[in-house]
Amino acid sequence: MADDYPTPDYFEKKDSAYEEMLKTMEEKSFFQRMKIMFDGFSKPKDSGEYKIAKQQLELMTSPIIAFLGVTAMVVLMFFIGPSKDAAERAQIAEVIQPETVDAVDEPPPPEEIQPMEVELDTEFTDVTVNNVVVNAPANAPMSAKPSNVNAVMITKSPIMMSGVFGARTTGQIGEARAKFGGSPEVEACVMRSLRWLKKNQAADGSWPATKPAMTGLAILTFLAHGETPASEEFGDTVRKAIQYLITTQDKNGFFAGEDGNRYAHHIATYALCEAYAMTRNPEVKEAAEKAVIPTIKGQHANGGWDYKIAITDRDDTSVMGWASQSIKAAHNCGDLLSDPEYATIMTTDGRPSSLENAYKLAPKGFLKNFHPEGGFGYTGKHHTSGLSAVGALCMQLMGQGNHDAVKKTLKVMDDWTLGWGGSGAKDSKGNPFKLPAGVPTFKQHVGDGACPQYYAYYATQAMFQAGGDRWKRWNKMMSDVYPKVQIVKSKADSGYVDHKGQPQEIGHFENDDQHTQRPVMDTCLATLQLEVYYRYLPTFKEVKVDDAEIVLGADDEKSVKTTIEW
Repeated sequence: MADDYPTPDYFEKKDSAYEEMLKTMEEKSFFQRMKIMFDGFSKPKDSGEYKIAKQQLELMTSPIIAFLGVTAMVVLMFFIGPSKDAAERAQIAEVIQPETVDAVDEPPPPEEIQPMEVELDTEFTDVTVNNVVVNAPANAPMSAKPSNVNAVMITKSPIMMSGVFGARTTGQIGEARAKFGGSPEVEACVMRSLRWLKKNQAADGSWPATKPAMTGLAILTFLAHGETPASEEFGDTVRKAIQYLITTQDKNGFFAGEDGNRYAHHIATYALCEAYAMTRNPEVKEAAEKAVIPTIKGQHANGGWDYKIAITDRDDTSVMGWASQSIKAAHNCGDLLSDPEYATIMTTDGRPSSLENAYKLAPKGFLKNFHPEGGFGYTGKHHTSGLSAVGALCMQLMGQGNHDAVKKTLKVMDDWTLGWGGSGAKDSKGNPFKLPAGVPTFKQHVGDGACPQYYAYYATQAMFQAGGDRWKRWNKMMSDVYPKVQIVKSKADSGYVDHKGQPQEIGHFENDDQHTQRPVMDTCLATLQLEVYYRYLPTFKEVKVDDAEIVLGADDEKSVKTTIEW
């Protein structure tokens, strides 16, 4: 399909609109917000100013009450003043030792005030992207550019949500890296990749070749490092990438330029869900909800997925991997598809479902392809498949880390050797890239797989989730090999200058997988592995939350109940 993307002038106008809307999300003082609120309530009820004022009123209820309360107390004290008797009693009380009293339970904290969605009026015109009309009529509701997660319009930083996104602030990254076996060399490798991705981003915010998939992977790579549209060095890169997915999404939730089997849809959905969780931006939420609905509709009755999100008897472990990761990310958000209209979503074959149901049902789809001796096959039970790592990780992410299928599969993977299948890569000058001496290639001890780096992406996360000696062994192989095989351009040759005006190295990865889109996919998958230390909390970390019961269906021998340890 030939590309037919918006003109650069369109994106310049849209960027300008985003910058104007960003002003509404800037941090303001208490009195500035009061003025915005009072001015807004004087406007028509269908105006953007009125809606912002309404949101500010909800967010400022507690501060206003506190302010009025303190003011009233000061006035009361001014008029009453201390009496002579009170002063004498106070002097006596100073020399009396207080009696010991029993501890009193602290009152529960006040309920959080959830932010409202803001609709801001702007004017965009319809555009055609890859033959898909993106409707953007005048005065269409549109949210502001994703703001800093700590800004006044955001009530809580999602990055701090335990068990969802691990540790993604600068200090937390360093702490998690030290705790789980990272190193300065690995982090330097990550930074080179992020800078290479930024330098190679297209003007429309995408990356080639299957743009929704590669853009989704790049967004996930930046978000894993805690980079949002508010970040200093990479903020504009992330903003443009998210904007690309939103502006190329059609009314049915799909994306222009997708591959025929809908892998790209699942990856883009995954990215939008995680982007919403880290920005709480209403426009991103709308796009994420629109994208996740087709995934729910296309889930099989046994929990699996197939090519094209079609209802069939075929359960594809590779497709299920991306579909279930997108469902997991949507579930992590906490409020996606929470409106009553989404309480029941009818599947393509007429079954009632929901986001919660899709999340709970997904493990059953993987179990259909589980081999009794361990391992997950491609579309059936296969003991030695590289896709075993996909099944193991996704079962872990769905709270099934203690399931026998996962335990047996991890034992199968204990024989895997992590290296680098990069003999077919090219260096920065286009010459064959030679691996450093002693660097092994990826082995499953049953023969090389067709997509070793793809398998390693899942295996790294599965080993991290398992923890212990498994993770230590795997991490040593990864941290020894990956920095050595990154194709690096020096500060003098990179042509990259950071936000402080300083030249920096850049680097990317290329491997010899049979099914990949190098070098973007290769770089993202490898970098996501190197960010695993702080991307998600490991399941072996004992931070208990409520039990979650996964009902696998009446036809199973028994249901599985487990405690999710995030």
